[in-house]
Amino acid sequence: MINLEEEYLHLSEEIAIGASSGGVPKVEEFFRIFSELAAENGDCPDLDYSPILSGSGYRVDGYAFDIPEDTEGASGDLYVAICVYSQDDALPSANSKDIEKAVTEVERFLKLAFSGKNLQELEESNHDFRLAMLVRTYLNQIARVRVLVFTNAHLKIRKKVFETSQIGNVTIHTNVFDLERYAKITSTGTDPVEIDFNENFSGGISCLQASASSKGYQSFLFAIPGLVLADIFAAYGNRLLEQNVRTYLQAKTNVNKGILKTIAEEPSMFFAYNNGLTATASSVRTDHRSDGSLAITYIKDFQIVNGGQTTASILYARDGLKYDLSNVYAQVKLSVVDESKLDQIVPKISEYANTQNKVSLADLASNSPVQIRIERLSKEVVVPQKANGSMKEHEVSTRISLPTRLKHNVASSKPNFPNHN
Repeated sequence: MINLEEEYLHLSEEIAIGASSGGVPKVEEFFRIFSELAAENGDCPDLDYSPILSGSGYRVDGYAFDIPEDTEGASGDLYVAICVYSQDDALPSANSKDIEKAVTEVERFLKLAFSGKNLQELEESNHDFRLAMLVRTYLNQIARVRVLVFTNAHLKIRKKVFETSQIGNVTIHTNVFDLERYAKITSTGTDPVEIDFNENFSGGISCLQASASSKGYQSFLFAIPGLVLADIFAAYGNRLLEQNVRTYLQAKTNVNKGILKTIAEEPSMFFAYNNGLTATASSVRTDHRSDGSLAITYIKDFQIVNGGQTTASILYARDGLKYDLSNVYAQVKLSVVDESKLDQIVPKISEYANTQNKVSLADLASNSPVQIRIERLSKEVVVPQKANGSMKEHEVSTRISLPTRLKHNVASSKPNFPNHN
């Protein structure tokens, strides 16, 4: 059990020592400690310290841009951090109003930067002018702003996922890094992603329990609505993909283009056309509904080990392209492994899930009626033999036959790894 009062005193001492040795204000040392920990945890990239405090009511303490190269349209993230730092002797607490106040201060600056109004009144050598000009430069590529609230207070609210807001076409997400999260990461090294569907994502999701064993393994199958999956990825970002061996390449690859095309043109067929997600967890909670069906209501240590491109494409389709996701569903195979065995089993699941046989479009087309007819003709039609030719007719016919098409399985080549399905 973490003693937050002790953690608060230890953190205060660390900040005081670091600020004194570095010759910087305590709030700057506090920002350094929390921003480094947040980056290591996957909440953000490395942040630049950029203290902005205005009499107009806006404040920013740091920022980072995550803008994919060579992409069209809004698809990137702007991370903006603000410190709610206390120097009280006793452990302070924070509530939802404190967080809303901090986010409002960031939003005031964003509105100034987005609109471009009155920027000429800012001093060009100041942090606010430089950051505002950077925002203006990347404005058309920013789909989301992720506001990180760093506080050494104890956040006492039940709902940990905050409501999003909008500034124009840009979605604002809030992520709070409080003393409890700081203490948990520094003491255990982990900050597991916990998905509470009832609290934060419109209720439980119907599922089927596919298997259960006495060796600490369970599996579930379910179809997750595209809107819910987009909300989850928007809230937790790359923390969901720590075990995933792939990265999202925006809409440049044929796979991602196909995903986006299906969402745009045939959203109701997304479940049929897409391979879905392979995910892992350390525990789940389920409820039986009134009709007797089973529903997943909570997932701990949620990680997407295969399907990161699908997940990111769905969020990009919603936020970047403004596609309707109401008819989009993605299938999920969830493996639940005992927490003590996560480090041993999850890498294997990730390895095998991401080992796939290469299937070319030519292989898929080999089963088309036209290809079948050409194959039959190649075996039936005898090529006229030249005068004084020496080859027999059946030899000529055999040599011009097309490669045999794949009869039942387009992935007939031997896999690189054993089949663990």
